[in-house]
Amino acid sequence: MDELLFGQNINSGSYGFSDSNKMRAPILLKPHGSLNWFEAAQGSNLKAAKRTLIFGKRDSSEAIYAFKRFREPISTRGRTYTPLIVPPVYLKNFKKPVFKALWQNCTATLSTARKVIFLGYSMPQADLHAQFIMRCGFHNQIEGELSVAGKRKEKTGAATVIVVNPDQGAARRIAAVAGPKHECKWISTPVADWIDAH
Repeated sequence: MDELLFGQNINSGSYGFSDSNKMRAPILLKPHGSLNWFEAAQGSNLKAAKRTLIFGKRDSSEAIYAFKRFREPISTRGRTYTPLIVPPVYLKNFKKPVFKALWQNCTATLSTARKVIFLGYSMPQADLHAQFIMRCGFHNQIEGELSVAGKRKEKTGAATVIVVNPDQGAARRIAAVAGPKHECKWISTPVADWIDAH
């Protein structure tokens, strides 16, 4: 998906970590991390031409790099690369600053989105955190996002919601989280086929 959407032009804005992507949407939200994201200790070992800094400051321990080859890095020095992933389970570990920022960005982006497309995401019942941030985002579309002062900003209205997933149960779970004011369109086509067609 990353490659289809952005090619080699991935940057922090591609994933919603900065405003650099606002004028050239879409934004690819990955609240559970990604198979091509690596923490500083591993990501800094990737060749500079094959990585991009998406979170934190370069050379800091909090830095997160995206590998631009969209496959597992291959090391000639015996290094092991472990992607930055938080599984969709009841008890998550949010100690890493990247996940706090990521989940806040997800809610903020959903709060003003005009169109939300779920590609292959199943909204597992155990993933209460994802359900919560998505409910907040969809609610904010209708009521307006909360400002720092505690007042609501101008509401953007219910976004168009499209669920691309052969599993109708996933579509039903997503529709339940979006709420009754959001019309959700279910497309039973496999994600790869849908992407090819669009």
